[in-house]
Amino acid sequence: MLKLKAFHPASDKVRQAEFHPTQPWVVSATKSHHVCVWDWVTQQTILEVQLGGMGEVRELVQDVDITRLHARDGSFAPNPSALALVGGRPGAATGLGFGSGSGPLRDARFLDLDVAQAQMTRQHLMVQGSGTTPPCASGVTSLAGQRLLVLVCENKVLLHDLASQRNTEVSKAVLEGKSPTCVAFLFLGGVTAPGRSSLLMASPLLALGCVDGGVRLVRLSNLQLISKLTPSAKSPVSCLFSHGVRGSPWEALVSGHVNGTLAAWEPLSKPPSVAVGLPPRVEGKAHDKEVVGVLLVAVKEGADENTRVLVSTGLDNRMHALDPVTLKECLGLAKMKLDPKAQATCTAHCPRGFSASGVNTLVIGTDLGVLFTINPATGVMRIVCNLADMIPVGTKKNPKVYGVCCHPLLPQYILAATNTGTALLAVEVLPTLAVAPLPLNSPQHAHTPPPDGTSFGEAVGSGATYVVAVGDALRCVTAAALAQQANTPLHNPRVQIMGDLLLAKGQPGGRAVVCASHDGSYVSVVWAAARTYAVFAQGAAAWTELCSGGGSSVAWHGSEPRFAVLEEAFSGGAAPVAARKEAKKGILGFGGGSSKASKAEREAEEAARLAALHNVGRPASIKIYQAAPHAVSLLLQNLTLPPGTTPVALTGGPLLGVSCARASSPSSSSPSPSSPASCDLVSGEVPPNMLQFYSWGGESGSGGSGGGSGGYSRVGEELPEPTLVSWDPSLSFAALAYSSQVVVCSTAPTFQPIATLPISSASCLQWAMRQLYILTPTHIYTALLTSGGGGDAAPGVVLQATLASFDVPPHPPPPAPAARSAFALSAAGAGAAAAGGGMSSSSPVPADAAHSLLPPVQYRPPGPLVLLGPRDGNLWVVNATAQPVALQLGHVGLRCCSLVASHEYLGARTLATASLPFHLHDALAGLMWGMDGVRGATAALLLPGLSLAVEAALQLSCRRWQGAMEACEALLAGLTHRPLPNHFVATATAAAFGSQASGSSYSYRYDTSGGGGGPMGLQDIVVSPGTGFSGRGEPASGPVPHGQLDWGQPLRQSAVGGLTSPALLSVRAARAQSAAGSGGGGGSGPSKGVGLRLSLSLLSQVTAAGQVDVAVQVAHMVMPHAADLSAAQLAQLCEVMSGCGMKKELPQLLQVTVPGADSMGREVEGILAALLSGHTAISSDVLAQDGCRSSPPCTHPPTASVAPDPFSQSGKATCVLRERRSPAAMRHI
Repeated sequence: MLKLKAFHPASDKVRQAEFHPTQPWVVSATKSHHVCVWDWVTQQTILEVQLGGMGEVRELVQDVDITRLHARDGSFAPNPSALALVGGRPGAATGLGFGSGSGPLRDARFLDLDVAQAQMTRQHLMVQGSGTTPPCASGVTSLAGQRLLVLVCENKVLLHDLASQRNTEVSKAVLEGKSPTCVAFLFLGGVTAPGRSSLLMASPLLALGCVDGGVRLVRLSNLQLISKLTPSAKSPVSCLFSHGVRGSPWEALVSGHVNGTLAAWEPLSKPPSVAVGLPPRVEGKAHDKEVVGVLLVAVKEGADENTRVLVSTGLDNRMHALDPVTLKECLGLAKMKLDPKAQATCTAHCPRGFSASGVNTLVIGTDLGVLFTINPATGVMRIVCNLADMIPVGTKKNPKVYGVCCHPLLPQYILAATNTGTALLAVEVLPTLAVAPLPLNSPQHAHTPPPDGTSFGEAVGSGATYVVAVGDALRCVTAAALAQQANTPLHNPRVQIMGDLLLAKGQPGGRAVVCASHDGSYVSVVWAAARTYAVFAQGAAAWTELCSGGGSSVAWHGSEPRFAVLEEAFSGGAAPVAARKEAKKGILGFGGGSSKASKAEREAEEAARLAALHNVGRPASIKIYQAAPHAVSLLLQNLTLPPGTTPVALTGGPLLGVSCARASSPSSSSPSPSSPASCDLVSGEVPPNMLQFYSWGGESGSGGSGGGSGGYSRVGEELPEPTLVSWDPSLSFAALAYSSQVVVCSTAPTFQPIATLPISSASCLQWAMRQLYILTPTHIYTALLTSGGGGDAAPGVVLQATLASFDVPPHPPPPAPAARSAFALSAAGAGAAAAGGGMSSSSPVPADAAHSLLPPVQYRPPGPLVLLGPRDGNLWVVNATAQPVALQLGHVGLRCCSLVASHEYLGARTLATASLPFHLHDALAGLMWGMDGVRGATAALLLPGLSLAVEAALQLSCRRWQGAMEACEALLAGLTHRPLPNHFVATATAAAFGSQASGSSYSYRYDTSGGGGGPMGLQDIVVSPGTGFSGRGEPASGPVPHGQLDWGQPLRQSAVGGLTSPALLSVRAARAQSAAGSGGGGGSGPSKGVGLRLSLSLLSQVTAAGQVDVAVQVAHMVMPHAADLSAAQLAQLCEVMSGCGMKKELPQLLQVTVPGADSMGREVEGILAALLSGHTAISSDVLAQDGCRSSPPCTHPPTASVAPDPFSQSGKATCVLRERRSPAAMRHI
């Protein structure tokens, strides 16, 4: 059934409506020639144009006030799809006159790269199948950067660019004085494309049907006529349809005429000519009245099946199934006679499931306001919508439908053009394709790269194996990807069917639900309409049926050959009788529409009715069975459920999930606040059903009649019922999909949520090792997770990326790092969203540095899909024609991420060493550290392209102090990467650890960038003692709260606003330039600034561990660079040196920091160093130098009071700050 989602009213009859493939736009045209482009998400008008008579001047008006209203009213939500199109000054109506004499409107269509890609993909999948890759629309260069609206009028064709507001037109003179009536687009030029090896034309052709029955082809780039198609019939063209031709490099064009004639051409099979018209390849009489629609639909789906028919609909209320090549009626598909009381006015194709399984894929609109669907294979009709009860009729007596359109990429959305406006309808429940993948023998093989030495065109790996139920047949299909040529751009590989085995024939048919056991040895199929199921076992040479019976749901154990069956009472006993009455009465209730049921059908209906009467009053029961190669055994007769609950569905895994409907009060079914999905519910909203997990029980034969005996007990709390439940291969994670999010839960030690992904409308979930693939109607996502078992690795989502989408053109140019929002590096806690920016506190790499690991977003195949999961470096899906499609996962960065998620560190390091650019090794190391903590950091240290900064951070996280000190010493020497042997000697490291530290055999370069950043921007990372990189990007010195001491702010500048002496200004300018070059900490370059931060972190770690000798050597290594330290870092160094007994060295630190620097900004540091040293004479000298005196000079120097000196330049400033700053300084000491 269809539900009304939105309604756009109109003042006149809407004769046509069409979707844009990717933008939320709809163009609608009324009988009074008013064209409107509006957003079907926000219900806002984007464009309006009034066309019409001969002598009036038409004007195109864009509603700028609506799109800019948010600038004046903060509560107004602007239209996001229209903001980019707004041009001109605010509030002014843009006059876009096309000139006079356009004439009445005949057709309106969108044309851009998205339209081209959607059309070519549909044609390719319908004709060529998934064995080859669809053409890429980026080759249509003339459409780049344009959003054309093509308006076919009686006297000209108007082209308006929604992006640039430019207007062009094709006059009637170009069309030899003939008025156009409709338009279609041709993109494949075949061998006639001049100077191009591709089949794609750089400029598309506008195929314009005319009133004389001919079709004119106009090239878009120069708007010139290049060819003319002339049929024998001179009747005006009423509709045009282009489709692919199997084995041909060009498109075919079919024209429907007012007199009911159909004509088919292959316009570019011969050189185009204007002088001599091209006759049709075949033509014939199909209808007695006007042809209103021509479509290419599938009538029999399958991996190797390619049965497609051309369906034409006419005003004579007949629908013909024709061969696409000969235009002859197909055998076995008779003419479909529609209801004579309801005039068919329009038709559309809605590929939302398998036609052979009973899914009606043709939508017919009538003048009674009723929409019904037809199965093209059987001719079965069904009412899906009556607009009389859904839309406002206005002054009209009854609604009428004049046009219907299905979304080219989202078939669940349908437009109906009525006499009062445009209705947006949506399918209530999109049927799930009856496909189940068979699992791999080992989950580690999911991302195993193809073997070396595979020749071009040879099958790669073992491919993907799945079971599909189409019609009354159950088949097991194995498909493999073919090897691509070397040094070619990455694109989806070709697919070859390696095996297509028939499991069973003569099954009940209809929509089915297919499930597989944990190892793929058993497969269950449930036919919900027939309330029956069957279980099949895989044998050495064939599959055999183990058992069958009555049931509406089957679920499998996550690690054993055990399954549960839900046997519920059949509540539709009167349904067969009602269906027969409807058949006698007619599909629309006026009689005569359907043929009589056969004797076998009547017997089946009677048997179903008797079975329903027998089951009335019987409660639903859940039975658990143990499967064996040749038989099944009953483990549990009936699982005991809480009182007042009725089971409605089962989900499998290590725990048996039972979805129940409660008959009690809503309060008893409300989810707990700690529930992982409770955040998905609106306050006060109660879900219709709840999910409760149960244990599967003990060994075989331990069952009984009791629900709690044998270990069949409840586990955890009740949860709101999710739409999908999926368990990872290790049974450590569970993903629960809800309407607005996907909740990821860990199962050990307790079942608890660890992350929430804000992904709505998930339709399929598939796991690899710690990697989740999520399918939605518009996108395919992947997420990498960690359970927190790696020490400092927090549980949650580490990476979330978009793999495929409709929202981007295929193979886009690499975007700027700031524009990539698909990558999220964060440690999400319980229930915390992990889709935004940010990063883990333990990651050594900022989040934006890892964007380059992700591949470009691919083009998602249109229509409903089923995920099979990753196999041999490809992500496999099955489309609505039951054909497998392989999406490329061969991007080196993504493959490395997948291998890391699978704990394949050796494979990830080998692949990164061979193929990943060295400048990306830091990003990969950060991912490994974030996924597995210390274990991942240990493995990341073996990457050859690590920078010294990242290597030092990893060494610190692993508490490998010798390697960390060696890397820090090289950083302080100005290096950014590991030096060659004998090019650098780490003397301080050798003195600390008693061994000669030498560089490794990796390339090096000296940092001569001055104020520039390092290779991964590491100079902006703040290191906190003992924790490594924090990644917060906090400055070294920030605003000072009241009562605290700002160690980096000069005292006198803070008190009196600063002095303006030339010497002081020059010193401050030099200090500011040094701080800018080191990322906030001072220094001569970014490598030295990072080295100082890491050295101080190392100093804190070794001091806390009691390694005093090492700490002394680290302090000696840092002291020569003390002038480059910030105030806070200098205070930290002084405190550590004092704790290590380095009081004699503190005066040296004083000599390094005070002379030659800004003494007005360093006086506190000098005082601190002098006081920590314990030398009272030095303390007095420093106090005197800074304009202060100690009283008494030799008593309690650490707590000496600071008093103003009236003869000192700084006396006034120190007096003002004495009470606020001095106590804070003493407390810090």
